[in-house]
Amino acid sequence: ANDTSVDEPDAGDSGNVIEELSTETLADVVESLIGAAYLSGGFDCSIACMKAFDIGSLEPYIRTSFGCSELPVRLAYPEVMLGYTFKRKMLLVEALLHSTCQSDIHTISYEKLEFLGDAVLDIIVCDVLFHAEGKNYTPGQIQNRKAALVNSHFLAYLCLKTQFKLSKHMPRWEAARGMSISTNEQDIYLWQCLLHSSLRILDEQSQTYARFRKVKDKIERALSTEYTYPWAALTKLQAPKFFSDIIESLIGAIYIDSEGNLGAVRQVLERLGFLAVLRRIVRDEIDVRHPISRVQQWSAKYRERNVEFNTLVDNGMVTVRLLVDG
Repeated sequence: ANDTSVDEPDAGDSGNVIEELSTETLADVVESLIGAAYLSGGFDCSIACMKAFDIGSLEPYIRTSFGCSELPVRLAYPEVMLGYTFKRKMLLVEALLHSTCQSDIHTISYEKLEFLGDAVLDIIVCDVLFHAEGKNYTPGQIQNRKAALVNSHFLAYLCLKTQFKLSKHMPRWEAARGMSISTNEQDIYLWQCLLHSSLRILDEQSQTYARFRKVKDKIERALSTEYTYPWAALTKLQAPKFFSDIIESLIGAIYIDSEGNLGAVRQVLERLGFLAVLRRIVRDEIDVRHPISRVQQWSAKYRERNVEFNTLVDNGMVTVRLLVDG
């Protein structure tokens, strides 16, 4: 029922009142039962519980064959970076295909896989935080830690730093030695594998990578050794959303290609460095609160102070001004 109305008791009724439950409450009951099944028997048990409620399964989509086995050389690079070889190669193509390549409304792009990948990341992070030994995090603490990892800034950072060295063998002529083969190495980055047809995206990739080179050492140092999460440095990347979309869409593609194997997804997240940061946040109790959240908590503690935020946007630069008592 959509309302919370109360039925009027009949004239000879004993006085009992029947209250109809709202759909939100009923949905909470179903979700909590699925969570209880997960705690009782793991993911397999929770999936069985979902089937009992006739909640749709991903199985038909997971088992879809895209019928493509070979990739252009350029699209084999992400498999090397991720340490994962796709059985259905078109899933990898879809995960890297930006909507600018669409010729009509029916052409695939990474948007659906990105949506799925975001959900898979939520599952894996919450699983680690829920079972963190000796922590017993509250829902709010779990949410804060999850938000520090499953966000566009951090995922874009992972995309920008993920690379491998490609060896190139080129012929070279020298008068003294004649013909010889020289070997050079070239850095290939994950973000360079995005398939698109936009000059604007090319420009944004170049500008974002330039910003990344300026702050990458600071971000890496903070994630490895410091005790405050580097929100400010990550925000300085000013990375367009498609950088983080690449990570999420690839995670979604791997989840489908592996037929729902979260272990395969975890191996890729380990290779990307995602799980290492998650473990350190748990182990060393890193302060992951966003700067604005810190100020809001401070202002809630000192209620007599008048706290106000002003956001100014000027030529692409965003300035947040914090006013305390004017």
